[in-house]
Amino acid sequence: YLRARRAAQAGYVAGWVQARQVQEPTGKLVVLGDFNASEFDDGHADLLGLVTGRPTARGKVLAFLGSPVASPLTNMTTRLPKPERYTVTRDGNAQAVDHILVNGAFLQASPAAKVAVARINADFGEDNLGDAGVPMRVSDHDPVVLTFDLR
Repeated sequence: YLRARRAAQAGYVAGWVQARQVQEPTGKLVVLGDFNASEFDDGHADLLGLVTGRPTARGKVLAFLGSPVASPLTNMTTRLPKPERYTVTRDGNAQAVDHILVNGAFLQASPAAKVAVARINADFGEDNLGDAGVPMRVSDHDPVVLTFDLR
């Protein structure tokens, strides 16, 4: 049930991205947030691939989800060095579930765009979570920051 709901949500966002790019082919698009999906498929489905227009190939996941996105988005997280590609730590596993996705028009207007992750939460113990007396671990997610200049 949860997998179906998450797939429906990803499909809705992918449809919105495609419609937006059709309406404004030269418009700059940034889609960001907690996708609760890693940059890799989980073997069952590829939700982030569905949203970006870069899905894992049919036969490589149990539930193939074709994407309606004709002009793929770039996941800026993948531009980070591999050891820095995480926004949460769950059960000792560091993973990126928060992403900033941009379209080609955005990258053309800002080729030097870069992403960074502010390390203020995921690297700190859960004993700090909810403690208003300390400035770290106010969330389980680290914020992702995009810097860019638009021409």
